[in-house]
Amino acid sequence: YDKKYLSGRNLEGVDFTGVNMDCANLDHTRLKGAKFVRASGDGATFRSADALGVDFLEAALVGADFRGADLRGAIFQAAVVESSSFASAKLAGSNFNEAVLSR
Repeated sequence: YDKKYLSGRNLEGVDFTGVNMDCANLDHTRLKGAKFVRASGDGATFRSADALGVDFLEAALVGADFRGADLRGAIFQAAVVESSSFASAKLAGSNFNEAVLSR
């Protein structure tokens, strides 16, 4: 797959565990229930993505862009999300326990 051409796709429930998704464009993508456990997504964009319940456990997401994404119920536990943007994102019920928000 080419990370540059994932925008707008239906990737619901896909398991990206441990995958390098650095700089991937996932804007407007349907990701409901997908797993990015211990994945690397530095600089990735998830703008306006439908990402309900996505699992980002221990993922590296430095500088990721989640503006306008629906992240309700998402798991960011122990994830590194420093310098990431969550402007206008829906975050109700999301888990940021032990997440690194800044250094």
